[in-house]
Amino acid sequence: MNATTSFEYTYKRKRVFRGGKSLNQDVQSEINRLVHRLKQDQSADGSWNYPFDTRITADAYMIILLKILDMERYSSYRGFSKRIESKQTENGSWKLFQDEKDGNVTVTIEGLLWPSFADSNKNHPHMRKAKQFILSKGGIKQAKMLTKMMLTVTDNINGRAYSPFHSKWSYCLRPFFVSIYDLSVYGRVNMIPLLLLGHKKFQLTTPTRQV
Repeated sequence: MNATTSFEYTYKRKRVFRGGKSLNQDVQSEINRLVHRLKQDQSADGSWNYPFDTRITADAYMIILLKILDMERYSSYRGFSKRIESKQTENGSWKLFQDEKDGNVTVTIEGLLWPSFADSNKNHPHMRKAKQFILSKGGIKQAKMLTKMMLTVTDNINGRAYSPFHSKWSYCLRPFFVSIYDLSVYGRVNMIPLLLLGHKKFQLTTPTRQV
């Protein structure tokens, strides 16, 4: 079998997918299924209503925002706190996905940041277990970029040591071989404010709250 024949044989074998269907047929079948599902889920007013669940991240950040804006009396403030408490696991961690084996270090850091702004007991045994979990997974260095930025902006960590943004990133806003406009709209609307925060070394003037 020469190289050309071998290639043709391999190509034909790869085109055959589950149940004898070609790859294109299988993909088209899945597209049709998703289109049908979207049509079924659409509301009478033309919108789609799906649950928005980022585990405790949105709750923790909302508490921080309300505290900064001096709106602790907001009706849902305590509700956010109770929901965060209810999601903590036995080993002190919080999970991003229900089927995570141990826990998620980034989400646990956000969970540990919440008591500082919710006036909760940071020395509670559950909080100490959360700290132990974070340290066992490598500490704050293992957190995701946005979490590090939140910790820096809220004056919980040394920005120079942990902030993922530096002034050199500002070159992306100027004529450069990499343009900020190479990013999607979603990417730019999140990235540009963070670049500005990092460049200005902005931190909230709040009482020191160390995680």
